[in-house]
Amino acid sequence: MDVDLANGILNAIDAKHLKTGGHSGLKPVELIDLTGRPYMEISRCLNRLYEENKFKVRRGVNCHLLFKA
Repeated sequence: MDVDLANGILNAIDAKHLKTGGHSGLKPVELIDLTGRPYMEISRCLNRLYEENKFKVRRGVNCHLLFKA
């Protein structure tokens, strides 16, 4: 797993949590713009981080959302 990508993803989730007070989650597709990486790399990293319980996934109205664990 790419450590820089994992840290970037977790930092983006933390930033969204702080900005919204934990009321809004981060869309997985937003990570493409935030990290500048292809979605296939992001997806593999998200799966690994999810298995390690680094964040929570909740179902939003239109898509899944990532929340701080």
